[in-house]
Amino acid sequence: MGLRRKRPYIVCEEFINSLKIKIYITDEGYGPIIRQNAIINEVKNINEKVQFTLQSQSHFKDIKRIIPGQTYINKFNNIIWHRQSNGSPDIKKINSFFDDYKKRSESFINDEINNVSCDLIITDFVAEAFQISKETGIPAIGVCHFTWDWFFLKLLKKNHPFFKLIESYMEHSNVIYFPPFTPIGVVNKYADKAKNIPFIFNKNKKNKTLSNDKKFKILVMDSGGNVISSRIEKIIDLIRKNSKYHFYISDKFNVHNDHVSFIRKHELFSSYIPKMDLVIGRGGFNTFTECLANRVPFLMLNEKLNPEMEENSKYYLETNLCKEISLDGSQGNFMEVLDDFIKFDYKKLKFNMQNHNFKFNGAKVIAEDIISKYNV
Repeated sequence: MGLRRKRPYIVCEEFINSLKIKIYITDEGYGPIIRQNAIINEVKNINEKVQFTLQSQSHFKDIKRIIPGQTYINKFNNIIWHRQSNGSPDIKKINSFFDDYKKRSESFINDEINNVSCDLIITDFVAEAFQISKETGIPAIGVCHFTWDWFFLKLLKKNHPFFKLIESYMEHSNVIYFPPFTPIGVVNKYADKAKNIPFIFNKNKKNKTLSNDKKFKILVMDSGGNVISSRIEKIIDLIRKNSKYHFYISDKFNVHNDHVSFIRKHELFSSYIPKMDLVIGRGGFNTFTECLANRVPFLMLNEKLNPEMEENSKYYLETNLCKEISLDGSQGNFMEVLDDFIKFDYKKLKFNMQNHNFKFNGAKVIAEDIISKYNV
């Protein structure tokens, strides 16, 4: 695999003040960026001298904007999955992409071995980081709410070599932090590495100040990867015509009306959630976490054939902390569905949100572990 470069474990004041951490952030989705921002903030609260290097490619500009003041490496971290125009997985392209995964993975690892320079590796979630840990002697910890071997089990051929390769990498992790609603199959599979933590939430985020509009405020969210844009497009005219509610929506949809407020492309939608009466969006883990933490009811848009969204939906609905609707074939009566939800279901959902007892200090738990275990 490459030349091993075992590093001595240093215990001194100089090391404490100059701990260097490299974070491998997956090229899929925005959730890992938000999680790592929260973890970095908590580590800096304990020791502001800790230095971070962040590596990713697909959302490189967003990482620099959301997590400023760090060192950055623009490099593809080896995993991506292909979607059809409706957001569902493109099985043919996914299988084609992973045909030569082993070759690309080993090349990636060898390149990292020769260039990585840090005292601790965090991955969210790039499994190769654990093999890099083995080859260099740099400890590595993982943060995720699902693993890629679990995710692709429903999308790749059952005997695909990808699975054994990923599992061999995962053996070398020091610990993997799992928040609530991580699939039980994932937690059980990696039980010897797992540490269950509360939700990860960025409490330092600045929330938006909105107008004194008395209307019921609804945030309509697409994902960071624009996965459900095509479905939202189909209800834009209904939003434009309905002045009963005040909608907040991305400016890319070009909806002009007094009861519609635009959110600019580079703004964080999550900073609007605390001011909302309702959030409508896909069942992404970070979106749901933000709604839970801010105790804002969530109306989830159904998303078929995506293993993560299907699992998320199951957990969310079991807790009675959200409701689910489908836009497939029902765009024309969307406002009637929304009206009925607010009339018959909203009050109960609001009560459940106000009275849940979930905790949101997962980032602090990880930060304290980092400082206590790897900073002395």
